[in-house]
Amino acid sequence: ELYDVRYLNPISNGSLKKYKFQLKDTLYQAKDSVFVIAFEPFPNKNFQGLKGTLYVNSNRYAVQNVIASPAEKGKINISIQQQYVFLNNEYWFPEQLNYELIFEGTEKDGDELVVEGKSYIDRVEFGLEVERTDFPLRSIYMAENAGKKELSFWKNYRPNSLDSVDLKTYHIVDSLGQKYHFDRYLNVLSGIFNYRIPIGFVDLDLSKTFIYNNYEGFRLGTGFYTNEKLFKKISFGGFFGYGLKDKEWKYGGEIIYKPTNRFSISGGYENDLVETGKNNENLENIFNPRRYIASRFDNTKHYFIELNFLPFRYVSTNITFDRSKTIPKYNYEFLKNETVYTSYYNSTVNLGIRYAYGEKMVDVLGGITKWENQKYPVLSFSYTRGIKGFFESDFDYNKFEVGIEQTFHSRGLGISHYKLEGGLVDNPVPYGLLFTGKGSFDDDFPVIIKDHFQTMFLYEFLSNQKLNLFLSHDFGTLLFKTEKFQPKIILHQNIGWGNLSHPENHKFVNFKTMEEIYMESGLQFDNLLKINYLDIGYLGFGVAGFYRYGFYSLPEFEDNFSLKATIGFTIK
Repeated sequence: ELYDVRYLNPISNGSLKKYKFQLKDTLYQAKDSVFVIAFEPFPNKNFQGLKGTLYVNSNRYAVQNVIASPAEKGKINISIQQQYVFLNNEYWFPEQLNYELIFEGTEKDGDELVVEGKSYIDRVEFGLEVERTDFPLRSIYMAENAGKKELSFWKNYRPNSLDSVDLKTYHIVDSLGQKYHFDRYLNVLSGIFNYRIPIGFVDLDLSKTFIYNNYEGFRLGTGFYTNEKLFKKISFGGFFGYGLKDKEWKYGGEIIYKPTNRFSISGGYENDLVETGKNNENLENIFNPRRYIASRFDNTKHYFIELNFLPFRYVSTNITFDRSKTIPKYNYEFLKNETVYTSYYNSTVNLGIRYAYGEKMVDVLGGITKWENQKYPVLSFSYTRGIKGFFESDFDYNKFEVGIEQTFHSRGLGISHYKLEGGLVDNPVPYGLLFTGKGSFDDDFPVIIKDHFQTMFLYEFLSNQKLNLFLSHDFGTLLFKTEKFQPKIILHQNIGWGNLSHPENHKFVNFKTMEEIYMESGLQFDNLLKINYLDIGYLGFGVAGFYRYGFYSLPEFEDNFSLKATIGFTIK
């Protein structure tokens, strides 16, 4: 996988049908022969292929060296080299891993922008007894003072001396960095990974700055948190904002204590809006389009204490204690035991667990990013206990939510994705604590939203039990491809079911129940139009069509269709 493009390995099973191999030379090393074999895709074969050279050693017929690059060039051209060495008279082991990125469109006066990376592996030992706990949680991390080391320090670790071109390159880059303040831009870029932009000793909270939805309209406001420049392990801050459409203020504050990368505890108060039925869904992601089409909200004034910790590798856990007063911002009454609730108190304890076997945590631009292992599914579990009478809480209930999702690649077939999720609330509770479906149909915002029903209206259904399955398969360009027209073709199938006990408890709000199976299918075409973007890649625009059928199909044929736009980025 190079820059999110998966290429067929030339020595994988079945590759003889797709690659042409040619013996170019035979070299000799002591008693062994090294066969130099060129490879490239057969003409008119529709797959993502590589071209290059294999060096195969007759000692166990191992790949001793390989040089490869994509057969089709893109805006960023990639070349890799992997070199292996025979150790302990028993094992072939990686010795050197190199890559080169050549940026098309940067050529000037015969020169072009090239990025080179070289990795060396030495001091290899076999037969050691090691435990997983011997390795840090982060697979790749950078020491805090790494950027402040002198040249003499790196000389001890650099296998090859810098030549005159290398030295001049470093000098020019350092000079440009000082002149144009590259470090400042790098800090901003690193903050965006966590929706934060550093400004001195505080961070601007982007998730509280760029807010728009169909209820508030635009929210004018922002949020700030102190960063490590003020205190290393403690951060405190808050947010405020004013909705131009609902004409109400929202605000809050919290303090976070994080003594290690494995544990943090925070507490605070918020007077804010929560989309009804979305209590445990993370809508803080500013790139999630679902947050922009929301239109039905509850006002919550709540105090909370939250613990986040990593008890085991691949497992992340959070425990939250929350006490809130909720006021629906729509016409609604909840009836229970002859009591009418137009607002309510709710005290809860929530346990959330996420298990992602093989997932790697890496340092990227100063922030921690997770890389999922596509061989294994990701499991999630959430349990919420509502405690009646605790801090005036009105309801006793148990709420369970479980999920499993995975994205995996099948050689020669493309990329498949599935997400299965279920939920249960065991006692009658108000509308906002139930499941309001995963609809995303909005005439004013026709954009695909991942793992949602594309033809279902927002808040169309209400359930205290739910089961949803979202399936998709991305053929990429395997089904159709020409030199200048390379659309991606993706199939979708979404299925839902739900049940609502005591629907008569909910007054003055429109909803349906979903005791039958909800069905929709879709066909998506990406990259129908590609536009060159800064000579580093292409912005791809496409279209997708979904059709709703079965028990919940609408009377008018055309009303069951949903046409949505797609946008993506590719280097090819």
